[in-house]
Amino acid sequence: MRERAAAAIEHGIELMLAERAADPNRSLVGRLLRSDA
Repeated sequence: MRERAAAAIEHGIELMLAERAADPNRSLVGRLLRSDA
């Protein structure tokens, strides 16, 4: 159980890091465009 939970948590963290690595540019640009507009 603990191993499965740890693996699931690690997988979730990897997904979050991957999303953060992919989204920042889009989100930042989107926010800048929205704020300017």
